[in-house]
Amino acid sequence: ENKEAILEIKTDKITYTIPASQINIDNVSSQIGKQVELKDITVNIKVAESSQEIVNIVENTANKNNYQIVLRPIDFEITCTSDNKAVEVSKFNAYVERMIAIPKGIDPNKITTGIVLNADGTFSHVPTVITIIGGRYYAKISSLTNSAYSVVWHPLTFKDAEDHWAKDAINEMGSRMVINGTGGNRFEPDRDISRAEFAAVLIQVMGINDTVAAFNGKTPFKDVPEKHWAVPYINAAYQFGIIKGDESGNFFPDEEITYEQAVKALVSTLGYD
Repeated sequence: ENKEAILEIKTDKITYTIPASQINIDNVSSQIGKQVELKDITVNIKVAESSQEIVNIVENTANKNNYQIVLRPIDFEITCTSDNKAVEVSKFNAYVERMIAIPKGIDPNKITTGIVLNADGTFSHVPTVITIIGGRYYAKISSLTNSAYSVVWHPLTFKDAEDHWAKDAINEMGSRMVINGTGGNRFEPDRDISRAEFAAVLIQVMGINDTVAAFNGKTPFKDVPEKHWAVPYINAAYQFGIIKGDESGNFFPDEEITYEQAVKALVSTLGYD
């Protein structure tokens, strides 16, 4: 970790790239017991096809939402052990990259996004790019968690965006499960968006929707009640440095967001701030 080493687990189908710093061995050591020396902690990394039980969960969710699973789900796990104590490393402070080979015969143009399986059986978008290496197509997936991952085909179009100048971008984000529309296959593209809604979209763009429940609870902003629907998204966006309130400690969650505020939040999301 001190040498900024990067560990790469590679098979003929998958490459899992993990910066040593993301294992966070100091945190692991504190959970196992500070009396344990680091050399006595074993780091176990597992990359394997998911069990049939997980496959069934993913397939059932896909069928309910009209998604097409492109490849069998794959489990990514990191467990640190010492004697009889074990600590699972399931969350990271920066994106961890997975390269998953697309099976031969699959049209790479019919892949919408990578997905991560959530604890409640649903799944969420994770940042995904289709790339070609050595004549073979791969899904490059970046995420902040370990879990079961797959790739789906989920084309989606909104009826009321068919003639809109932003049609392609709107449908792309809908297909990637970043935006859900307003019901009835409608998006209302010219409707104003609130600061809370924009924070929720950014969190979904980042692909941390699967862990957003962990950010539930009181917010740092005086004007955001604990029962507000966007509390976990606002808290997550605040923790990741994407949004800020004013000098008085208010966030104004239900006010329309301005171009300036939106651009600043986007810059922070992309890490340019």
